[in-house]
Amino acid sequence: MERIAILLAIALLCRSASAQCNNNIKGFVTKPDTNWARSDKTQESQTAPANAQQICNLDPNCLAWNNFGYYILARSGTAPTVAAAGISFKPYSGMCTYVKASALPSCPEKEGYITRSDTNWARSDKTQESQTAPANAQQICNLDPNCLAWNSFGYYILAQGGTAPTVAAAGVSFTPYDKLCTYVKASAAQAKPSISQPATGTGSSMAGPMANQVLSFRHKAANLCVTANDVQRLLLGMTRLALSTCRSSDQTQGFKLVQNGNAYSIVDAKGRCVTTYSAIFVRTAAMSRCTNGADQRWTLTSLSSGGKGPYGIKSLENGSCITNMRNMLSLGACDMTAAAFHVGPV
Repeated sequence: MERIAILLAIALLCRSASAQCNNNIKGFVTKPDTNWARSDKTQESQTAPANAQQICNLDPNCLAWNNFGYYILARSGTAPTVAAAGISFKPYSGMCTYVKASALPSCPEKEGYITRSDTNWARSDKTQESQTAPANAQQICNLDPNCLAWNSFGYYILAQGGTAPTVAAAGVSFTPYDKLCTYVKASAAQAKPSISQPATGTGSSMAGPMANQVLSFRHKAANLCVTANDVQRLLLGMTRLALSTCRSSDQTQGFKLVQNGNAYSIVDAKGRCVTTYSAIFVRTAAMSRCTNGADQRWTLTSLSSGGKGPYGIKSLENGSCITNMRNMLSLGACDMTAAAFHVGPV
């Protein structure tokens, strides 16, 4: 307990100032003021920072290490990549996280786009293409509603002649192209979240689009509903989501689904979004200001073989699900026991 208290004190002191990180460590990508969020596919240990770096250099399963001396490994049977291991990254003032370059995707994710690694597009007579610097191509695509995609060579492609700005309408297809990162605008891909017509708590089908309804999330094993009751305050201005007895017409248990890229934001009655959150000894879901960030993208994933409810409330950022851990919300594996929720109108 004494060691834990000391570590907590050190962590709090370190959080008060921005990290001064080394950006030139060979084989690693530096993430200043950043910590990772573990998954059940990883294991974590702590030693001196120099030892953590050395271990990460030598162990092919190491994903990252930090200046607090922690290092994180992919468990046996999991590919040693950030994506396969299901870890994500969170703001943490004063911490330098060094991610092994080989553990990162060859093409970094871009907000508002679907990443297609080692891929190029094939044009059609309904499109036009230009080239500039890659950063400029991204900016042009951000601003031009007719833009369909851009790539790491600086090309961008537009729908023309009154063609709807979607990949399908413009007749664009994709082909393999080694070491090229193509970013397809999410709206142009018409990517829809993995949400069907979930069953209510009684098993009947819901009528109408889910995104137009105020919904509740009731845990399969108990009469407990996800609740934004602002009881437990967290760092970064967030409040922890809770599980409490389901009550009809309770606004704190009502949420709407708002499309956010290729997933949904889960928005409460106060206009805040459900957000993944991690800190020392805490990995959970919280309410915070809506930013449309990756940590606020969720899908409902069927946990039954028939493709209906109950459902897992799954983070697109790290692949974990909101779970019931001793009647408290946490983030963990998407299983039929802890992560199963019935979804239906409040």
